[in-house]
Amino acid sequence: MSLCSSFFIQVLDFSCPIMQTGPHHAAEEDAFREENNKVEIYPRGFKITWGNDERYWKKLEGEIKCEAELKQVSWLEVACSTKVESGKTYKVGFEVSLKPDAFGWKDVDVYVMAKVGKSGKYIYKKFQLHNVEKLTKIRIPDALNEPLKIKATTPTSDKSKSPKSEVTSPPPDKSKSSKIKATSPTTGKKESPEIHFGLYEVWNKKWKGGLIIKHAFIEETEPADPKNESSSS
Repeated sequence: MSLCSSFFIQVLDFSCPIMQTGPHHAAEEDAFREENNKVEIYPRGFKITWGNDERYWKKLEGEIKCEAELKQVSWLEVACSTKVESGKTYKVGFEVSLKPDAFGWKDVDVYVMAKVGKSGKYIYKKFQLHNVEKLTKIRIPDALNEPLKIKATTPTSDKSKSPKSEVTSPPPDKSKSSKIKATSPTTGKKESPEIHFGLYEVWNKKWKGGLIIKHAFIEETEPADPKNESSSS
């Protein structure tokens, strides 16, 4: 089945852009492209902490497919979400590159994290960027040959408010990345599941910059092998 019937993304009128106020960039819901069995979400469709502050991020402007350019931050938090079809398995991640003058990435773990619903449990993969050849586009965490897969389960109605930050503590330090099923309570009104995922490095307080984010991706895929799953707790 194509993602056309699996994804429920509201398309807005390009002539009516979201007015951005405050220091953080709010997601624009028309900033995506669907093709074959995947959806690409462009940076204008991200929630970016400090994304409207030009001391830290280059201003997002121009075409809908414009890239996000990180100047310098100590708190990297980029997130997006989309509704999907219950029972399907998806892989998620980001296509990125480093500028020639990129800095601050040595021995720094960058996490791609995903969950189903606002109150779901995170799964994650971690990746280090300092060995990536400059100006080379890579898909993370796919470059590890270990894609981050998540099964979409049907949640109950989740009316809780989003926290100011999606993550407040680092994932446990394990030799293998966590791969668990995100679950929701089984009572209450049923809704289409929504996958929330993002790119994070908020724990070591090290300044870093020179990262280019091309887009996020979410693709329907085969389920993860349960033999390789491990708990994050």
